[in-house]
Amino acid sequence: LRKLKAIQDQIRIGSRDECHREAVAFRDINLRRTTDRSALLAFYKRISEGTIAPAFADQDSRLGDFRFAADDITRALQPSAMAVQWTAHQVAEITGWKPEVVVHWCRAGFLASNSSPHASNEKFLISPEDLSAFQREYIPVADLARQKGTSGKALRNRLLAAGIDVVGEKKAGTTSRGSLVRIVDLMVLI
Repeated sequence: LRKLKAIQDQIRIGSRDECHREAVAFRDINLRRTTDRSALLAFYKRISEGTIAPAFADQDSRLGDFRFAADDITRALQPSAMAVQWTAHQVAEITGWKPEVVVHWCRAGFLASNSSPHASNEKFLISPEDLSAFQREYIPVADLARQKGTSGKALRNRLLAAGIDVVGEKKAGTTSRGSLVRIVDLMVLI
């Protein structure tokens, strides 16, 4: 306990007393702020080493109340390029695809991902490399249809009539979403 108190006092000594800056309490810098556990642990280590100082830590504050500059936190928690993984919802935001379709492609094995339990569901994490590999192999029929100025259903039917396989569909009642076509299969149309 004495050693922890000494670390807390050492961190307090480095305080810049910049209470005017946008800041976040130490207790709120956790895995709710980032999914990169290693970046968070590295951030904590930098605080204990004194390379990241609190923006404000008065004499009566406990460590959890120390406030750190929001821009310092953002910079420190930026994942390295090698550690980046996006959730299925983030991939959907990036690409314009529907989140439930991205999840379906992950579950079905079309889009490589890492999965882990999350609350009552399964969480899928996709690396930029895996997303890029997916986009080199497949194109969503809806994206092609949009570029061609037609409906996804009409284009899907034309592709099937031309003998081109459509894969990756998520059935929803009498309709389906997430139809994919292999880019190489489109070469027969050229």
